[in-house]
Amino acid sequence: MSKILILEDRPSRQRLFLPNREKDIETLLSISGLSIPLVVDCKKIIDEINNESYLFKDTLKLLIIHKSSINSKGLMYVYKACKDQCIKIIFFSGGIAQLNYHNENLEFLNINSSDLYSARLIPFIRNFLQDKVDNLLELVYENWELTYLLQLRKLIHSRDSEIEIYKNRFDSKIKMINQILGYEKVMEEQNLNALINKMILNL
Repeated sequence: MSKILILEDRPSRQRLFLPNREKDIETLLSISGLSIPLVVDCKKIIDEINNESYLFKDTLKLLIIHKSSINSKGLMYVYKACKDQCIKIIFFSGGIAQLNYHNENLEFLNINSSDLYSARLIPFIRNFLQDKVDNLLELVYENWELTYLLQLRKLIHSRDSEIEIYKNRFDSKIKMINQILGYEKVMEEQNLNALINKMILNL
């Protein structure tokens, strides 16, 4: 049974963006545990999602779906079903200009189609199927945790340099990054610097 389901209603995008074109598509289709329905079957599943009648398999752990293919009702259905069944989601679309990640109650990632169909997709899928993926951001960043720690340090410095009345405008971003990293509270700067230096030395 499939652990990952990719719902792509426009497969020409795979040929456009995957670095090795047909060879990468053949590789994806050959991976056990990954399901990529053909266009007719894919559109049938999407129609069922939009009609709130599709039943996600119990074995499914990751749904990768073209966001523009589902309507608002289907989107809410996906959110609810995946939350109830602990299924992670990657939404992709050519209209998504900025990567967006959430991991509160439900882990999901919004990503541009060109960023999904990159050289990182096949290794990411293989790692996910072997339970070696801790965070969906691994699809985008090789060192995703370090990337966010550096962003966190920059935000903290920017906040501390602001006058008091403007400090709170940084708080929501700092809180969001702490949430992504799984920290209950903001680290002291000394500990944050030590962790960043340790991760850089281990690269």
